[in-house]
Amino acid sequence: MWFTKLALKRPVTISMLFVCALVMGLASSRLLPLEFFPTIQFPITFVQANYPGASPEEIEKNITRPLEESLATMGSIDQMRSFSNQDSAQVLLIFDWGVNAKLKGVEAREKIDAIRDELPADLRRVFIFTGSTNNQPIIQARLSAKTDLSDSFQVLNRQLKQRLERIPGVSKVEIHGVAAKTYQIQLIPERISGYHIDTNELLQRLQNSNSLISAGEIRNLDKKIRVTINQEFKNLQDIQNFVVNDRGIKLSDIAKVSFSKEDIEVGRHLDQKYAVGINVIREAGSNMVATADAVIAEMKKIEELPDFEGINLFCDGKPS
Repeated sequence: MWFTKLALKRPVTISMLFVCALVMGLASSRLLPLEFFPTIQFPITFVQANYPGASPEEIEKNITRPLEESLATMGSIDQMRSFSNQDSAQVLLIFDWGVNAKLKGVEAREKIDAIRDELPADLRRVFIFTGSTNNQPIIQARLSAKTDLSDSFQVLNRQLKQRLERIPGVSKVEIHGVAAKTYQIQLIPERISGYHIDTNELLQRLQNSNSLISAGEIRNLDKKIRVTINQEFKNLQDIQNFVVNDRGIKLSDIAKVSFSKEDIEVGRHLDQKYAVGINVIREAGSNMVATADAVIAEMKKIEELPDFEGINLFCDGKPS
């Protein structure tokens, strides 16, 4: 009753209080993050080690088993599954619900780093993924053109992927259906044996030669110049003319050096025609609608670039 009496005595004060509450409610509603899916952290950790050129038996012996033995010492594991395929090893860890999967991912990285000397020396990197709905792409786009897009990786990487990844709230941009060109060296066995070439020594020479080496600094009274020796291969001829030993034998004498593209394992289609797929993944905690709107706006600017003349960009954003 006292509140009713106060409202009757102070109608202006009560009205202002209701107006303030209404304004604060409207302002808060605009600040609430909008989500297509609620954020769910799945209790899994997925480990993948890519080792091209190896058979499943080699993968099993040299990579999968050491990974299993190391990761099995982690606590709260409900299930462990491993897969040894050609060119890669995969280990799936399923934990009890309630376990912090992110912390388990960090622990898995520490376990793998502890046995790094037991893995092949030329194994470049071991990937570790933790399952979450934040890893789902918020935007899926397709690129189509009348011309072949298979040679457009550098343009797409520079003008599309890198520009989108600079947008606040974007974690990663994936390109499917086009691959980067690489130099491929195919050794000729009979020439290797005929010239008595040690393949391990040859690999070491190639790795040491294709690098940037710091040669120190040159200083005077008012200047400091850093000197760097650039030994990187610039073209196909540099690789072919690389001297492999002290007898002056070139790499082209014992191997076939070619310019090729990586194998494409995942493809996309648009209107039953092959197309390039773009997936945009946001950062955890970022506003989905604001990030998607910023990405779509940037894509419209990219379409106007001269490099994208004749290329059509079709976008499907998840937020409405």
